[in-house]
Amino acid sequence: MRFVYLLTNAQHSPTAYTVDPVEHYRAWKAAEVRGWELIGAFHSHPSGPTTLSLTDLALANEPEWFYVVVTPDSVRAFKVVSRRAEEVEIVT
Repeated sequence: MRFVYLLTNAQHSPTAYTVDPVEHYRAWKAAEVRGWELIGAFHSHPSGPTTLSLTDLALANEPEWFYVVVTPDSVRAFKVVSRRAEEVEIVT
């Protein structure tokens, strides 16, 4: 089973984001109660690159997670190793 938690950007910015900490905690607890594993995060780049930005790389602190970037024309997933993005195939 797959589930996505949609969380608020506390910065309300089109070029930067910070996940609302209260929502983040609630999502984490809801997943934990159900025995689910959190495996990644996603955000959009409405007019930016289709890859992770330098800021995204700096904030990617979960080494086992997938980091997904959604643009108007693509959806791409990455693992971050030593602050470098390595693209992984999305299989649907």
